[in-house]
Amino acid sequence: MLTSQVLSLASWNGTDDLDFQTLLTGQDGDCSRESRGKWRIVELVSQSGQPFDAELRWTAGNGGNLKALVTVSRATRVGLFCLSLNVRVANLDDAINVVSGVVAPARTFVQTRNQYEVRGSEGEHAAPVEIPIPPFAERLHVYFTDYANLASWAIAVTDAQGTLRSYTTADTIPSTGITIGGAGKIEVYSGAQTGEWRAVFSLSI
Repeated sequence: MLTSQVLSLASWNGTDDLDFQTLLTGQDGDCSRESRGKWRIVELVSQSGQPFDAELRWTAGNGGNLKALVTVSRATRVGLFCLSLNVRVANLDDAINVVSGVVAPARTFVQTRNQYEVRGSEGEHAAPVEIPIPPFAERLHVYFTDYANLASWAIAVTDAQGTLRSYTTADTIPSTGITIGGAGKIEVYSGAQTGEWRAVFSLSI
C-alpha cells in the first residue's frame, strides 16, 4: 500500500466541478483468505494551509466497498479498518494547494471526527435545493449570508417514505445542529430570499 504522497493541486475557480486527483492508493500485501484488514490512520494535510475535499474509498476483507467524503480545513486524521484504500483530493482554494497524505498502522480502533461541507446559493423564487447527505453523517449545521432574513429560510427533512418530518426555520436551528437520523432527503427553502449558504455535516469517522 502506498503510505505517503504529495500532490500540487491546481487552483479552483469556485464554480466548475471539483477536480479530484488520486493521492493514495493500494492494497495490503497480505491478501490471503484470512486477511480481513487492519486498523490504520490516514493523515491528510495541506502544506499550503488551505482547504480541500477528500474522497476515501476502502474495503476490509469480505466487507463491501465503503466511502467517506471529508472537507479538510487544513489537516485531519481518519481512522479506518481497511485492506485496500484509495484517497482522492480536490482543491477548494483559488491558489495552488500542496496536499500530502500519510497512512500509518494503528494497533486498535481509533476514534476520529471529521466534517463535510456542501455549498449553495438561492435566487428569488427558486425551488428548494436538496443537500446530498454524505456517508457517516450525524448532524447538520447550516449557515446563511442573508442573516437579516433568517426566519424566511428553512431546512426541511423528509424521511425515506417521502413524508415531511421536520421544517426548521434558520433562526430556530439548534446550536447543536439538526440530527440526521433516518433522513431520506434534506432541502433548503429560501422563502423567496436570495443569498449564499453552506451546510456542514458532522461525521462519525
